[in-house]
Amino acid sequence: MMLLVLTVARLVAATTSTGLSGSPSPPHSACADVQRELNAAIVRADPVFELPSGGIDCPVDFVVLEAEDLMLIGAPDNSTTFWFDPRMAGFTVMNSRNVTVRNVAIDHNPLPYIQLDITKVTRNTSGGPPAYEFQAGVRSLPLDKLDGSWGAISQWWLWSGDGADRWVKSSPSFPLPKYSMFASTGDGSYKSLPDFPQLGNAARGDSLTIMLRQYHTYTIGNSSAVTNEDITIYSSKGLNFYELDGEGGHTYRRVANKRRDGQLISSNADCFHSIDVATGPLIEDSELAYCLDDFFVSLAKL
Repeated sequence: MMLLVLTVARLVAATTSTGLSGSPSPPHSACADVQRELNAAIVRADPVFELPSGGIDCPVDFVVLEAEDLMLIGAPDNSTTFWFDPRMAGFTVMNSRNVTVRNVAIDHNPLPYIQLDITKVTRNTSGGPPAYEFQAGVRSLPLDKLDGSWGAISQWWLWSGDGADRWVKSSPSFPLPKYSMFASTGDGSYKSLPDFPQLGNAARGDSLTIMLRQYHTYTIGNSSAVTNEDITIYSSKGLNFYELDGEGGHTYRRVANKRRDGQLISSNADCFHSIDVATGPLIEDSELAYCLDDFFVSLAKL
């Protein structure tokens, strides 16, 4: 398991931005409506499909299916943002050829992982594990909303509170699902229970990320010559940019995997993962950072 902060080419961040800091603005377009309009445009073989400005609320996948020679373009004001459900939803291009996706942002609300700020550490004088008290971090997935359907908590990461934004320590995989590690004390605060792992040198003011790795955020499957431009992903529940199967030969230009203010990570898993495509990806002028696994994986010829 590696945490890497690396960039590709000229370290140019994607130009797509919602202009948001902290909590997002309420979405104003229903994903089902936009999906229905896109499906009709694909059937008509329209050359261009313009996405609406502002947020697009997606409780399920948004899928570009069996499209050919199509440009899918976000609003000129750079505000087009897909807000996906943190459990099982993402943006997918499937069974398509010569498609361009341009000028969109992708995020989740709440985030698809847990962020906690340590507010108190009580040492155990009898030699047992210390007790911790936490405050929920920015847009954190609420602990009291979790159940076994989320699957296992796989790792936790501790961050120092000295402003250095440096990783301190990670755990081995938890033998979970075990959400009995926490108890809510109300008002977004939590306390640790006996099952909670010891955090070593954790101190008041440090922060904790707990990863819930599942599903993928931006997927291109069984397709060829898909061009992805000016796409920014601010949070990812599993693999971030993920391409698999088919001819491949996809281009990623000015794409970014990055954090909003207050976020500790951008992705629960790989920044970029390519597998089982005939031709691997071309990545230009892009930023891939703060992922809780590999920076770049390609199991294909570049």
